[in-house]
Amino acid sequence: MGALADLEKRGPRPLILIVGMLASMDCEGFLMNFAVLICRVIAVPIQQDTALPSEEIAQVARRVGIPAETRDSVGDALATISALGLAPAPRILITGSLYLAGEVLAANSTLPTGSDTRGRNSIP
Repeated sequence: MGALADLEKRGPRPLILIVGMLASMDCEGFLMNFAVLICRVIAVPIQQDTALPSEEIAQVARRVGIPAETRDSVGDALATISALGLAPAPRILITGSLYLAGEVLAANSTLPTGSDTRGRNSIP
């Protein structure tokens, strides 16, 4: 959180979170950490049986004072953000679950290759 706050101080820009998470996560606690920094949450589903429904994520965001909406995918969320026409362009943080990160990496054809940037084998 400190890094985002420092970044905002140096160059203010809107921050939008694209969020998908598992039901076992503390959604309210998680979003409250960002409440003073973000201007909007866009909740998306993740492809897991134990996923928290995106509408529930949006409701929690609204309850902690963050404007929120849902979209069917990260691609749809990005299109929505683009259509907002914000200036300066917003920072976008895709967060909430490693499953969501994996879905984004797969869709972007950037899955990890099995070794980190230092050339050592990664942990499976």
